[in-house]
Amino acid sequence: NGVSAFISIMRGCNNVCSYCVVPYTRGAERSRDPHTIVREACDCFAKGYREVTLLGQNVDSYNYEGTSFAELLALVAEVNPLLRVRFSTSNPQDISDEVIETMARYPNICHHIHLPVQSGSDRILEKMRRRYTRQWYLDRVAKIRELIPDCAISTDVIAGFCSETLEDHADTLSLFRQVGFDAAYMFYYSERPGTLAARKYPDDVSIEEKTRRLNEIISLQNSLSLESNRRDVGKVFEVLVEGPSKKTPEDLCGRTGTNKMCVWKDSVHKSGDYVKVKVVDCTQATLLCQLNTKCLIIGAGPAGYTAAIYAGRAALDPVVIEGPEPGGQLTTTHIVENYPGFAEGIDARALMDSMRAQAERFGAKMVRGSVVSCDLASKSVTLDDGTQLSGDTLIIATGASAKYLGLESESRFRGLGVSACATCDGFFYRKRKVAVVGGGDSACEEA
Repeated sequence: NGVSAFISIMRGCNNVCSYCVVPYTRGAERSRDPHTIVREACDCFAKGYREVTLLGQNVDSYNYEGTSFAELLALVAEVNPLLRVRFSTSNPQDISDEVIETMARYPNICHHIHLPVQSGSDRILEKMRRRYTRQWYLDRVAKIRELIPDCAISTDVIAGFCSETLEDHADTLSLFRQVGFDAAYMFYYSERPGTLAARKYPDDVSIEEKTRRLNEIISLQNSLSLESNRRDVGKVFEVLVEGPSKKTPEDLCGRTGTNKMCVWKDSVHKSGDYVKVKVVDCTQATLLCQLNTKCLIIGAGPAGYTAAIYAGRAALDPVVIEGPEPGGQLTTTHIVENYPGFAEGIDARALMDSMRAQAERFGAKMVRGSVVSCDLASKSVTLDDGTQLSGDTLIIATGASAKYLGLESESRFRGLGVSACATCDGFFYRKRKVAVVGGGDSACEEA
């Protein structure tokens, strides 16, 4: 997608799980030189990629002349703080405290670990040659959540492995409930020629029973995924934009650091941008969001652009709702036609263009559209094209531009419990109403 890249850090596998064909097709483990991996990550970032995933059958066993996976992870994270780092796949028997501590230390290492469990039964795990127990797995999960409380954990599981009983299956279900996985890849056992299981163990669970058990696991995981997503409603996440949503192309989509897919309406950003979104609803697979910024400004007149300049200087990432035309053109015309004293002796349109350009230089993003609704309690706005935005602070600076933003009159804001200053003497604020939600008593100064 031009945003996310994948880097193989090793080949092969030494574990020889009884069901797995990888050691026979890819051979023994061979780790790549870490310097070549870091160079590849640097090259990806230089080409515009903003996320890399380090790939290996068991990344935790990576070792190249004494360089461990935890050390490699730190080297890649230090390429650039704007480069997100993911990795897959971990093995429960090998994931070390050092790896978890490294994840906690670097903010650009995503808080998501894919940790395949395969079964919740010790008897089946031994038969699979997984080399860890149920309790070992649970202890690793506990350590992850101790050091990285918000870390998402996903898993793989196989239903109906050779000789699996209903009691073994119940152990898997109980482990799913105990861990509360955020996501899972779930399959029923399918024999692979040449593997240890194919040679030694009869495939003695019927396809009908495998399917029944798998469906039971899927149903449980669907409910766990929905519970996990519901806990995120109301939270704000930084998301890397991957591009248009496949289901609704006019929406954008991207993943949180916890690997959850977000979808939101957005006419401002593009693939590769980092954006803040607020979760307003969810399904079991997707977080439904709206844009969130530190400072949301309604108004494209002198007051709005001045507020954007000051907010940009304060590194508040302002987003300005300009109205139906770009550059506040309707507002400028309105000022020229109705405020002759303001426009006397100056080129009002050139001045407005200059103010807008200055706001953009300080990082302001401009959004076209008229306001359909404005919820002051949540500091959120809905535009006529369906775009939803929210801000930590909402500044309503709509004197000259009110009628073009769907706000017809400043009187719409009277009695709504907002801090306001009607006599502000700031540059180009004179006698324009500036309303601030969340700005405190000294609304203008705080803005």
